Amino acid sequence: FEPNKRYRLSGIVLDGAATTLDTSTPRTWTLTPVTPEGNTYKISTAEQLAWVADQVNSGTNDFSGKTLELQNDLSLDYAPWVPIASGLSQSFLGIFEGKGHTVYGMHIKSRENFGMVGLFGTLGSGSEIRNVTVSGGWIEYDEDYWAAGAIAGYSDDGSLIENCHNNGLLIRGVMFSGGIVGGNKGMVLACTNNGKIYGTDAMGGIVGTNDGTIAVCLNAGGRVDGNGPFSGITKTNAAAGRIYACINTGNDLDSTLCSNNLGIIDGFLTVHTAGIPMQDFGNAPARVSSVASLFNIDQTTLDLLNNAIPAGTIDWRWDLAAPGALPRPVLVP
Repeated sequence: FEPNKRYRLSGIVLDGAATTLDTSTPRTWTLTPVTPEGNTYKISTAEQLAWVADQVNSGTNDFSGKTLELQNDLSLDYAPWVPIASGLSQSFLGIFEGKGHTVYGMHIKSRENFGMVGLFGTLGSGSEIRNVTVSGGWIEYDEDYWAAGAIAGYSDDGSLIENCHNNGLLIRGVMFSGGIVGGNKGMVLACTNNGKIYGTDAMGGIVGTNDGTIAVCLNAGGRVDGNGPFSGITKTNAAAGRIYACINTGNDLDSTLCSNNLGIIDGFLTVHTAGIPMQDFGNAPARVSSVASLFNIDQTTLDLLNNAIPAGTIDWRWDLAAPGALPRPVLVP
């Protein structure tokens, strides 16, 4: 067993004889309501998080002007998870503050009427998802899925996904599949992906297709299978898309940065990827560097990335904790 890693128990030994656990009956969610403290809902259990999803999906509460705070790590136990704002007509409009905690074992199964899939389905304008990691689990392929990501299926203009991470979630989507979000029109800042992605159309390590802003993000994941092109940051950066100071270390892909660029890209760093092109189409960023390992990167190289970020617009920068350490995104004081 590896330290600090969760394992799923499938059997036990009693008096020397192996006994298989009965896992034939899937978990059903018992919804536990949360009483707000002012405008803040404190989430401590998976049942409370499932209640939040039910509130949004039923049209009862979109949590506009409200904050949800995760109080501890949660496990969804690989039970079928219904995304928060799962359909095409609902959006989550609140603030979800993960406080550095992790949601383990998310499993989204094939189901009708899922337009967007992830921990959240659709993020509406004004919503914010911050400081949370999704670890383990998988999203199963379904032809009804329009967009899939560990954090959200789709993020609309005016939304924010900040300092969020995909730690090994396996994603299967049809059209837009991203390690963090499938389709993005908002801002995705300081996020990392080391999950694997299947797909048939637009696949990206951070975002499937981008019409918003991606900045100070790192992809270490790759494509497992699929017919569509897979790119390290995003498959398509549309005309309204902006990508700043991103890093790719994944190599199971077709292009290290993006496939099609119609927007603006400035600053990019990639670990040597055996001849994989940076991108297939569009203008390449002027500030580009390639290194053999992130462990031998120096501050001069990171300055190349940081100088690409428009002043006064994004509060994250790359930093080294010490020489020879991995670069990390930090908030500008």
